[in-house]
Amino acid sequence: MTNGSDADRQAAQPRRVNWIGVLAQAAAIPLLLAGGWFMRGLLPSGPAGGPPGPMGGQAGPPAVVVAAVTEGPAEAPQEFMGHIEAVETVNVMPQVAGYLETVHFEEGGTVAAGDLLFTIERAPFEARIALAQAAVQQAEANLPAARADLDAAQADCVRAGKYYERLGKADERGVAQADMDKATADFEQAQARVKQGAAAVEQAQAAFEQAKANLQLARIDLDYTEIRAPINGRIGKALVTEGNYVTPASGALARIVQADPVRVVYSVPDREYMRLLGLAAKEGEGGIDTRLRLPDGTVYDGRGAWDFADNELDPATGTIALRAQFANPAGMLVPMMHVTVLAQSAEARTAPQVPSQAVMVGQRGEFVYVVNAEGVVEQRGVVLGAELEGRRIVQEGLAPGEQVVVEGLQKAQPGQPVQVTAAPAGAKGM
Repeated sequence: MTNGSDADRQAAQPRRVNWIGVLAQAAAIPLLLAGGWFMRGLLPSGPAGGPPGPMGGQAGPPAVVVAAVTEGPAEAPQEFMGHIEAVETVNVMPQVAGYLETVHFEEGGTVAAGDLLFTIERAPFEARIALAQAAVQQAEANLPAARADLDAAQADCVRAGKYYERLGKADERGVAQADMDKATADFEQAQARVKQGAAAVEQAQAAFEQAKANLQLARIDLDYTEIRAPINGRIGKALVTEGNYVTPASGALARIVQADPVRVVYSVPDREYMRLLGLAAKEGEGGIDTRLRLPDGTVYDGRGAWDFADNELDPATGTIALRAQFANPAGMLVPMMHVTVLAQSAEARTAPQVPSQAVMVGQRGEFVYVVNAEGVVEQRGVVLGAELEGRRIVQEGLAPGEQVVVEGLQKAQPGQPVQVTAAPAGAKGM
């Protein structure tokens, strides 16, 4: 009975948890796992240089991006700052005074020589033409009367002259002095009337000519009421609107600039000018290849013709002003636009070119990493020229078609294989 009671009491009491043992077991588990991973790392996981094993074995060859060495111009063009200038520019001015009646053009559009731009009120000028025509008719009508008076005066003069001559030849004893005096006076008066008649005819003729000239001027003024474009080009905004009174002194009505062709004005140092002159003398004016780089960095699709050189050097800058003319059918070149002029020899000499990002500099100078046909990296020293649109001109060390590393340079090691990826087509500098 006693033993049974003690067992029952022990069963009824709660069991105590051994927390020290539990903590010791929890701490041992990470240690065991770490030891297993360590031992796993000591074991070979696959062949050397192969793909990484499931537990982080040795990696394969590093991946790099390569680009081909291309062939391009053997020299970079000389660059000069310039601006676009219209070959012809016209301020459209009124030639007569009057109220502006109609504006016929679209602002900012293209106009052709002879296009009607403005109309000035025509009615006053038409009235002046009518007055001038009436004056011509009146002057023309006065001419016959003046000529008739002259003819009569000349006939009288002839008769008086004959009578005077007859009396002068007669015997003095048979001619009274009074008759001789009267004949002399009549002849002189007749001569005076002839002179007056001739003067009257001249005045009538002059009045007629003046009336015709006034009519011609009135017609010219009427023509000036229609203001037309004197050149082909692009017209700006209308500087005067309909209903305003304009005169020849009131200023321009609009401005037209020739859009095609245009010219670029730029200045070059004296040394470069002599070099360009040498090219022109050797190969003709076509021996200078002149192009433009636009403000957005693109090169204009068209070449210019060198057509002007100033006759003296600017002593302040040591440069001389040049001009080249460019066709501008699409109107992309706008007057006063700032551009970069690219000038070089037009001779078609070529050389290898390599992307600029492939070039590195070491103790022995510039070099690149070349990937050979076996996919192994070679370090190659190069002699480079100028940079041209993201590429360096190669003077020595590379040939067109060779592959150079452009990305992953820090992974490439001379004598080691690499996994090659070609640079995307059209990438800058590639």
